[in-house]
Amino acid sequence: MTYSFVVTGASGFIGGRIAFSLATSGRKVFAPLRNGSRLLLDHRNIICTSYENLQYHASQTDVHTLFHCASLTPANCTDANEISTANERLCKTILDWILYLRPRLTIHTSTVSVYGSIIDPLLTYTTIPINPNSYGLSKLFIERSIEDICNQLKLSYANLRLPGTVGFGSHGNIITTVIQHFRRFKYLTNPEPLPLYNPHSLFNNIVSISDLLCYVHFLINSCNNESLSVSTILAAKEPVSFLTAISELAQIHSLELETCVDWLSNLSTSFHIDTSHSFLHGYTPMTTLDSLRDVCYDINTYDSTECLSLLS
Repeated sequence: MTYSFVVTGASGFIGGRIAFSLATSGRKVFAPLRNGSRLLLDHRNIICTSYENLQYHASQTDVHTLFHCASLTPANCTDANEISTANERLCKTILDWILYLRPRLTIHTSTVSVYGSIIDPLLTYTTIPINPNSYGLSKLFIERSIEDICNQLKLSYANLRLPGTVGFGSHGNIITTVIQHFRRFKYLTNPEPLPLYNPHSLFNNIVSISDLLCYVHFLINSCNNESLSVSTILAAKEPVSFLTAISELAQIHSLELETCVDWLSNLSTSFHIDTSHSFLHGYTPMTTLDSLRDVCYDINTYDSTECLSLLS
């Protein structure tokens, strides 16, 4: 039988980039899509199917890795009950696939939203969640469900808690918002500066898509030789002040920071992420500044018109 890979959420940023990366490396990828959805990036090695038909098509092959990247989030739904119901229903589907397809490895892209209200300036993997919202609770439920069934079946798994993951196709995080603003700023007449907070807080709450894809391939290769049980939080290494991070982005876009950003005097809750736990699991990220440069490079490798349309 031929190895294959299954990626949910291939119409979105993370799932789409993972599916495309696997496909361009020669892997056969099944991408279950909802009605009306389309791939973020198309490739001849990506086979689109419905959620209902995925199990039949994938069962004709030996599924190596199942990636669960799809979810309903507060960015695309304001109904807390709907978020919980949809994500838990989708989780049941994933568990059925694991039970039937027996993938060697299941990777779930989770979120730092599982921690809820973060009150400490340093977020660690073991930080106890405080009142997470419906989205965070649903992702915790998925994490535990995947861990339980994979342990029961003696299969490998990885739950990856992600902060702002950025690159071509990303949205809904502060770095994408800043890049979007800077890319448009020079083309607008009398543009308004972007209001930002906490210039002196430490910042590394970023995962470049390049680092995530490298880690995904590392986990796949590691699973060929050993059993994996990975649950961790990812971030860039070597935190810098938020001011330094935004200044770097302004310089990349050939802008004067003073004209395109308005630093507000009042402060909001801020934190940076402890990376020591992920290092123990083989994650080797770039520095925060290199991650920012890589993200801008990643966006610019695609057609600028398409990119601006995608980020709008």
